[in-house]
Amino acid sequence: MQPNYNVSLNVYAIVLIMILSCTNMSFAESVTLTPNVDTYVNSDAPTTAYGTAQSLVAGYWNGGTLYSYLHFNVSGIDPATITSAILTLHDAGTLLNPSMCVYRLGDAFTNSTTWNSRPAFYSATPYDCHTITPASIAFNITPLVVGWADGSFFNAGLMLRKNPDGAPNGTVAAGSAEHSVPSLRPELTIVYTCTPPAMPTISASDNRCDYVQLTWTNVADESGYEIQRNNVTIQTMSANVTSWQDIPSPGCYNYRVRALSLCGNSSWSTVDQGCLFSTPATPPNFTATDGNGQVTLTWNDVTGESGYSIQRWRYCHDTRSEYDVAHRPGRPRLLPVSYPCKWLSVQQFLVNCG
Repeated sequence: MQPNYNVSLNVYAIVLIMILSCTNMSFAESVTLTPNVDTYVNSDAPTTAYGTAQSLVAGYWNGGTLYSYLHFNVSGIDPATITSAILTLHDAGTLLNPSMCVYRLGDAFTNSTTWNSRPAFYSATPYDCHTITPASIAFNITPLVVGWADGSFFNAGLMLRKNPDGAPNGTVAAGSAEHSVPSLRPELTIVYTCTPPAMPTISASDNRCDYVQLTWTNVADESGYEIQRNNVTIQTMSANVTSWQDIPSPGCYNYRVRALSLCGNSSWSTVDQGCLFSTPATPPNFTATDGNGQVTLTWNDVTGESGYSIQRWRYCHDTRSEYDVAHRPGRPRLLPVSYPCKWLSVQQFLVNCG
């Protein structure tokens, strides 16, 4: 049986279309944060701070109540793109497998917070609850993190508390941000959709002798720009910077730029050619010959020029005014004459170059 080459070609075409259409598509990205501050408080030790302890403890035991507090910095994440936020506590040890819940704090805390100075306000309804077993514990707190990110809630942090509060006995202990083993510290993993920035456009000057002036369009959601000369990266720029001056050897080069982002980089811009010229030498052997009612000017050609500029000075005087011009530095000595005279010189020129 002969293979169906038409079907194969159609499949390849579909795959190619899919690859091309995926350029600049949104995709899932994640960031894992550890607490910038965490601690716990204990009603049996109302003036003791546990901000440097390697464990977080929460629950109730024989009349003593314990709450754990954690704060994560979620600034800079677009709330509209967040799809999930999972709080994970590691190295969990438990007594009597209590149910633990996460609540939103309304008042701030520090590493020095004690039972007597603990935050007074927290949300009445928990964001997630779990019956604790000896293992890692994961709480889904997506609505809370979205609220922090979009400003709906003041980010004072969260509280881990037994549910119900008080009796019967039950506690949990987990690694804190101060734990000596980094993998046992609390983690907040935020998953969000991410779109690379749009492609910028670049313009390179081609009429200068001092540098090649590069300018490009500023695009949204970028963290910087990468510049290439002849497909070799020569510079990276900070966010919102839209110009740079390149000083290569004289010649013409192809320049392109792309926007950088944690969500992926943009496509490279269309190439634009920029040129750097060197200042031409002074034309040698300039002469001015008069005769037949005209002055004939000649000089030797020089390389690297795009034309020549001729200047003429006119001095009208008689023998009594010879001293006005005879000793001026850099100018030829004028002989006494009784009729108007003209002196000429030639100078190479290049646009904006000298």
